[in-house]
Amino acid sequence: MLIAPFQILARYRFRRPDIEELVRLLQPGLYRRTRRSNALTPLEMVLVALRFYASGAFQMVVGDTVAISQPSVSRAITLVTNELVRLAPHNINMPQTDAQIRRVNSHKCRSYYSRKTFLKLINYLLNMYSIQIYK
Repeated sequence: MLIAPFQILARYRFRRPDIEELVRLLQPGLYRRTRRSNALTPLEMVLVALRFYASGAFQMVVGDTVAISQPSVSRAITLVTNELVRLAPHNINMPQTDAQIRRVNSHKCRSYYSRKTFLKLINYLLNMYSIQIYK
């Protein structure tokens, strides 16, 4: 089944090339030895985990949308999350030197965190988790 790019972004919060790269990075750690004939592929595990992360829905709801049992969804989320945590130190770089810290604190970088961008982020998170704010 082909899914339009905007639908992929809406469902998983990632573009197709980014998902493919994520699968490539995580694939070695996602293979599981199983006697089952219908084991999830690394791509399916990543998609299930991304859908769970993006939707904030219960595991059973995520599983129902793709015809996978809740225990299988749980295992996929656990495996993908553990692989992401394992790879994080190699792929997330925090500033280490004074020069790097100054660059992050520079006006050019701070403009990224402008009030407008921050408010958009807050709005996105509120909508994502259906949080109601009463005035």
